[in-house]
Amino acid sequence: MAISPEIFEWAQRASENNRRMMEGEEYRKKIEAGLHYTVDSPEVQRMRDRIEAEYQARMAAEQGVINGDASFLASPAK
Repeated sequence: MAISPEIFEWAQRASENNRRMMEGEEYRKKIEAGLHYTVDSPEVQRMRDRIEAEYQARMAAEQGVINGDASFLASPAK
């Protein structure tokens, strides 16, 4: 299936427009600010903390099994 000339021209124009926008200083700053917030947002930090806590708990449990300590199995689930 061949691409119609109209669609090809539209894609070229869109690509050129996107390139010009990305080269624009103000646009780039806006995008970078949005990415910075997303990466450092409180929600993301809480998620990182939860993942780290779950990882540490799993590692401690695995280490307990390796050392023959099964006491972690008797503790109630939270």
